[in-house]
Amino acid sequence: AVDKQARQDGDATFETRRLLRKVGFDLIPQYFWTGRGFGLASTDYSWQWDPSTITTHVNQGRFFNGFIGLMVNTGVFGTVFMLLFLASGTFLAWDVLKHLRGHGCDDYFTRMCAVLGGLWIANTIAFLFLHGDSEYAMKTFSLQAGLLLACRVRLKARLATAAAG
Repeated sequence: AVDKQARQDGDATFETRRLLRKVGFDLIPQYFWTGRGFGLASTDYSWQWDPSTITTHVNQGRFFNGFIGLMVNTGVFGTVFMLLFLASGTFLAWDVLKHLRGHGCDDYFTRMCAVLGGLWIANTIAFLFLHGDSEYAMKTFSLQAGLLLACRVRLKARLATAAAG
């Protein structure tokens, strides 16, 4: 049995996400080519008069869906290139995890590589389907991508050293 208050909270969350998805889809044609950019105006006091927080989420560019958030905030070109970046990073993370699956995780570095690979994949899924805050994603994925590249280069170098020696 689910508590009545928990059910109401879940229903309200689901309804808010549904409304934000609808509002986001309605905004996409207006910002299709260039996007509207990031950030919230410091004069936004919508949270004081909108108890549903829909207006605040829309003003902040959070639609709880990665594709919609990217389309509204960055336009079609930003969306395409960010999705390409996420796909490339996911391929890189998968390659690192595949390497570790075949060669094992014997030390702290390889374990860290495994954590980074899994974290990238988990964050990508969470971004696309759960939180969708494109500004936050652009700030956080860059460091993870750099670390994954460093992990891959170092793992390949270790493999080459082991094969040569």
